[in-house]
Amino acid sequence: MAKGIRERLLKQAIKFHQWQEATYPGKTSEELGGEWEVDYPYWNDTYSAFCHMLTQMDAETADSVLLDEMVYLIARANEAEGFIQETTSHPQWFECLCRRASAGGRFWRCPLCVLTVWNSSLRCFGSATVTLLNFRNTSGSPF
Repeated sequence: MAKGIRERLLKQAIKFHQWQEATYPGKTSEELGGEWEVDYPYWNDTYSAFCHMLTQMDAETADSVLLDEMVYLIARANEAEGFIQETTSHPQWFECLCRRASAGGRFWRCPLCVLTVWNSSLRCFGSATVTLLNFRNTSGSPF
């Protein structure tokens, strides 16, 4: 069951990447700047698959490919903030995605897709406290 849920979301992520390439051939997210993704016609399908993932699959079973795509979708859909709002309702997923995003990678080197600190915190597994991160378009952030 988890494999089907994972594949459903990855299919939506691939569909988004294909739309990006077809709509803006040869351009990277960094080259496009902000808010180009708002014209994507399948955000509702992607959001549905994303939410289904959060409610039907354990965060501990997610692999790096899935986590990277989830972080990418959160970053791309930052204007509406639905993805990040839904994610904060699922503490294990939220912690897992924050850890993945803060570990670096291709998403956070782009000044349009960086992390900013949100004024709140989340109690995680055990006694550690994880700072909540809000995945917003914050060009110029020190991250």
